[in-house]
Amino acid sequence: MSFQFIENSKIDTAARKRIRSHVMKGKNVGKMYERRTHRREEEVPSSGESHEGGTPIRSFFRGSQGQETNDVSVPRTIGNSFSTFTFPVQIQPYMRELLFDFISITADAVYPKEFCLPLDAKKSLLFEYLQTDEAFFHSSLAISQVCVDSFFDTQDSSPRVLQHMWNTYRCVSHDLQAKRTPSDPTIAAVLTMAICEDISNQPQRYKMHVDAVFRMVELRNGIAQFATNTVLVQKICRVDIEYALYKGSSPYFYRDEFPRQILQSASAQADHENNPSSMAYNTRISDPVLRCVVVDLMSISCLFNDDRMRFRLEPDAYQEVLISVSYRLLHRYPLAGDRADRNNDNACHIGLLALITTMIFKHGRHRQNPYDILTEKLRDAVKFTLDKESIDETGMASSSDEDVSSQT
Repeated sequence: MSFQFIENSKIDTAARKRIRSHVMKGKNVGKMYERRTHRREEEVPSSGESHEGGTPIRSFFRGSQGQETNDVSVPRTIGNSFSTFTFPVQIQPYMRELLFDFISITADAVYPKEFCLPLDAKKSLLFEYLQTDEAFFHSSLAISQVCVDSFFDTQDSSPRVLQHMWNTYRCVSHDLQAKRTPSDPTIAAVLTMAICEDISNQPQRYKMHVDAVFRMVELRNGIAQFATNTVLVQKICRVDIEYALYKGSSPYFYRDEFPRQILQSASAQADHENNPSSMAYNTRISDPVLRCVVVDLMSISCLFNDDRMRFRLEPDAYQEVLISVSYRLLHRYPLAGDRADRNNDNACHIGLLALITTMIFKHGRHRQNPYDILTEKLRDAVKFTLDKESIDETGMASSSDEDVSSQT
């Protein structure tokens, strides 16, 4: 049996449209609809709104009334220059971003563009360790997070830092058990952990890691065995110098690769009115080691200050300048040891060390001078100089009074 008022045929798309149109006839009577039109031009965003493809960034600086300054809009980017690289373990997005920011900031600070030619951090041997060695990978994440925490003056280590430190210890222990002598990436990982403890203001753990580095280098038959790995040997020397400045002792190693040939070649092209050697002699420095350091620094300063040459050093050569000067000064007169006999030599030695420390990159709460012994010696040298000038002025005034009295 079939019902005549029911259409039993299949309903296609056209039939559905007719049914919906018939149903809506009664409901749409008297209603007016505007035709949709597309805007031909995009409205210009007002201040505080993002433009097309951009992201608004709130300024961290506020006015005197606590109001925010104008927003800045920057083009939106997808990923960064590290997005195409692979690492020893599967990483989360925040890890890649953290490493990118840390490497970018530290590269600019350790190799300042005012003195160095451009550096491509991705071509560094340490970046190769970051991609291939799990211990160095975790240590790099740890120091990156420590720097972030230190910048915001976080007193306690975050869970992420502790996790990456634990993974670093695990990997280093495994590497040392598997090999008789520590590999270059393993030493680099322990160096990084030492710097982490330094930034975190943990002197006991810092000393433990530095001593471990010294022991590892000796197991490799000394610092000379790392001569071909410039970036690693410079990293070892910087930690050695930092530790000597803290302790006031002589450094454990010694390295003098001051780029004198580069300076001599560049100086031949420059036209300097003053000879650095004669300038050093005029400072009345009697100590031969200090005088040599002064000549080297004056020579390179003349080149840096020559606007016509626009002289810049290769990044590794710039580090060799700092390392060479620091080692010569600290081995000649350790901060906690005997001082120079002549006051001029002592003031020159302390002043040069203070200068070098301003060129060593420091993180977080250590951005101010953390070397207590150096600060004390510098204060004493300045005080002695002021007292001596005061005595000389008093003596000159007394002699003048005696001359006047004798004439009357």
